[in-house]
Amino acid sequence: MPPIPQGIIFNYLGQFDEQIPADAPFTPAAQDSGISRHPENQRTFQLEITGLIVNRKLEIRFGFSTNLHREQTIRNLLHTYQQCLRNLLMGSEQKLVRWNPEDFPLANLNQEQFNIAVSGISDLQDIYPLAPVQEGIIFHANYEIEKDIYLQQVTGQITGDLNVEIFKSAWENCINHYSILRTSYIWESLPRPLARVHSTVNLPFVYQDWCGTDDWEQKWSDLLMEDRQQGLSTERAPLMRLILVKTDKAKWRFCWTHHHVLIDGWSLPLVFQHVISFYQAEQKHQFLTWPPVPNYRDFIVWLNQKPIQQAEVSWLS
Repeated sequence: MPPIPQGIIFNYLGQFDEQIPADAPFTPAAQDSGISRHPENQRTFQLEITGLIVNRKLEIRFGFSTNLHREQTIRNLLHTYQQCLRNLLMGSEQKLVRWNPEDFPLANLNQEQFNIAVSGISDLQDIYPLAPVQEGIIFHANYEIEKDIYLQQVTGQITGDLNVEIFKSAWENCINHYSILRTSYIWESLPRPLARVHSTVNLPFVYQDWCGTDDWEQKWSDLLMEDRQQGLSTERAPLMRLILVKTDKAKWRFCWTHHHVLIDGWSLPLVFQHVISFYQAEQKHQFLTWPPVPNYRDFIVWLNQKPIQQAEVSWLS
């Protein structure tokens, strides 16, 4: 058996658009050119990544051996690579962007108010008003700030083998999928509270191994109390965090802490369904294509189009 090749090679071939002018008597063929080496040739590297620019588009090609990797593994790697490229592009755009109040008409702010709303923000995706029930929650939460009325702790027990990294990634994927989970809220010095959707957020995640600890149940209760005492600032996204504790060889406890202004009880099953589906797919090296989800912004638009007089009549009657 030949030795397994080591390492990865990256080869950037350049911009082919500049090599062949538009008036050239020939152009690159659109058909597949076929294999470029003999099938029995021994590869030098496990993975070959080739990049080039054609028709003003970046193309990345992954070359691999099915004797070393499954196709689904390479597809998952390609998906991650694509996401990293998008994050880099998004970061570059954010450094150059200069927002104006006109970019976010739902917020309905003048320049001075807008400057307050976006102060210290470099990853802004959207700004819009809150639903009336959200405004009530924000007001109540900050009126009685010493009380943790709207801080929700969802705890659970997991039995069996658990991959900690995949478990964390599943929650991060859920946050990336639902914009409401990347939202912070600002109200001070503004005419009304506003929601700020961030393009990216970092999930606070704590993992501890308590195997062999006799009084872990009391320790768990103390940890939940400490977590609740930390509170959650509605001005900093994400308004959630996650704790995972291993209590025995195949036993785990978790606590998902979040603010009620993000989601209600009816939405909890959707979050857990997403997390579980992603975790199971990652374990099986499968790639999930998530269907588009309704944007909370669209609900705010629809809500603001409703005549308030009709609501008043409905409630008074």
